[in-house]
Parts: sequence; C-alpha cells; structure tokens
Amino acid sequence: MAENAADNVGDNVADNVGDNAIHGTEWTVQELGGEVTALPKPQLSFGADGRLTGTTGVNRLMGEFEVRDGLLVVGNAATTRMAGPPEAMAQEQRLLELLGAEQAFVITGDRLEIGDGETAALLVRPSIQPVPVVDAGEDNAAGGAGAPGTT
Repeated sequence: MAENAADNVGDNVADNVGDNAIHGTEWTVQELGGEVTALPKPQLSFGADGRLTGTTGVNRLMGEFEVRDGLLVVGNAATTRMAGPPEAMAQEQRLLELLGAEQAFVITGDRLEIGDGETAALLVRPSIQPVPVVDAGEDNAAGGAGAPGTT
C-alpha cells in the first residue's frame, strides 16, 4: 500500500509541476518526523545542476540529487564532521536517513513535503515565516486572546 501512495504522490508532482520543479529551489526544514526542527534550522538547496547543498543544523551537507519516477533520489551525500548538542545530532541523523532513501515528494506553493509517515519532512521556502503552533488546550480553545476575531 505504501508503494501505491508513493506512486500517487509522484504522479501528483509530475502532473502539477513536473519532475524538474525541485531543481533550482531552496528550503528551510520546519518539521522532521512530526517534530518542529530546532534552531538553527536545517537548510537545503536543490541546484538547477542536480547538486544538493545545505546544512543539517550542525554540519554542512553536499551531494547530488535527481528525480526518478517521481521520487527524490539523493546520492553521494556527505557532511562536514562537527559535533553538536545531542538533540541537534539526533535531528541531523533523522534528516540524513530521510535523504538516504528514495522519497516521494510534493511541492505545493511555498511548501515541500518529502516522505511520509514518521520520517516525513515539511520544508518551506526561506522567506516564509513558520506559523506558530498553539496548543488546542490554551487560549484558542476557550476563545481567549489568541482566538481569531477576538480583541
């Protein structure tokens, strides 16, 4: 079933924006595996020439990429080897694992979604500010100061 879902996502990419839509784009990783990424946020640049560059939040990243059958395929990826806080290194490892496997992806406006399930990543264009996440149990649920249309 996951294979079919990946095929459908690839079809959507091909139908909506073409396999080359990711070429020449830059992104900030906002979420990784369902968790908001820590600062400094990882950055990825998919060059028009098929080169992948960026940062993991700790280390610089470089490699190659292509779109094959609607899937993002990263190859020859390497990073610098600096150490960081344990949380940042764990985040880096999750990002590298995601990029290490062929992944379905969808570009919708200023959003890029890579993968699915527990390993999925949400990326946004660098000029886009993330939308704050508000716990449903806070002011919004009670119609407090954070609720739309209130003063």
